[in-house]
Amino acid sequence: MYDEFEGHTRYMQALINRLYGYDTDIADKTFTNRAIQELTDEGVYGYQNLIAAYSGVAAKLMKAIAKEGTVAEINSGKFISKYKLKAASSVNTALAKLIDREIAYKSAKGYMIYDRFMSIWLRRQP
Repeated sequence: MYDEFEGHTRYMQALINRLYGYDTDIADKTFTNRAIQELTDEGVYGYQNLIAAYSGVAAKLMKAIAKEGTVAEINSGKFISKYKLKAASSVNTALAKLIDREIAYKSAKGYMIYDRFMSIWLRRQP
C-alpha cells in the first residue's frame, strides 16, 4: 500500500479508512484491492469528464504516463512510438497543459499522474 501511493497520506488515509469500514480484522491484499477498486470507481465520472475535456494527444499522454507509472524520458522515441503519440513537440505542448492544470507533475523519478486513484483507473483503460 505504501509503495503504491509512495507514502502520500491522502491516498493511504482514504484506503485505510475504507479498509477500516470492512467487517474484518484482516486487511489482506484481497480487501486492499477491493478498497482500491471501490475508491477508483467512485471517481469514474469525474475521470471520464476530465479525459473528455482534453485533446487527443493530452488524453493519450495521460493514459501513457499512468500505464508506465513514472516516465523519465517523456520525449524518447521509444515512449512516443509505444503509445502512438504524435511528435515530441505535441507531447511537450500536451505535457505543459497537464502540468499547468495539475493533472501531471514531475517528481525526482519522472512524470506522474497527480491523482493516484485516477492513475490506477487510467491504467485499466484500453
